Amino acid sequence: MNKILSLAFAAAFVAFGAVSANAQESKPLGLTLRAGLFWPSERYTRDRSSEQWFAFGVEYKLPGLKQPAVMAKYGGDFSISLDYFNKSDFSNVPVLLNYTGKMNQLYYVVGAGVGFTKKEKPLGGTQSNTSFAYQLGVGYEFSTKTPVFAELKYIGSTQTKLAGFGVFGGVRF
Repeated sequence: MNKILSLAFAAAFVAFGAVSANAQESKPLGLTLRAGLFWPSERYTRDRSSEQWFAFGVEYKLPGLKQPAVMAKYGGDFSISLDYFNKSDFSNVPVLLNYTGKMNQLYYVVGAGVGFTKKEKPLGGTQSNTSFAYQLGVGYEFSTKTPVFAELKYIGSTQTKLAGFGVFGGVRF
């Protein structure tokens, strides 16, 4: 699990460097960086860690998989995302395939994939495994030169101790 997190941090760092270097380009890179807070939905998890956790993620829009516009102002895209949230002996790294539908500045996102989880064992210690993960969310993209957004998501998992709500802010490149 630590190797996965190290690779994720390294990939995000390299991607951020690439974004900074290409900031002068007018063509969007399809990269999204976000950070925010996550609230586990189960009382058990909140009691053993805390009420809120720091969370962050990166998302890459898949080129060539854009949905044709149905109306002039509505469109959709597919993307791959990697998020990370943890506190104490609990963590989840969902890697998801997402669909984002957008109308003007309002958008919704649905996604499904696999979550790399770590949770506390009932008799002590931790247990790592993989599980089905998904997300449902809504967001608003503010009109700026570099798109800035705010979003609310429910990030679910078959490991119900690691499911909950997240509030994020971020930037698209």
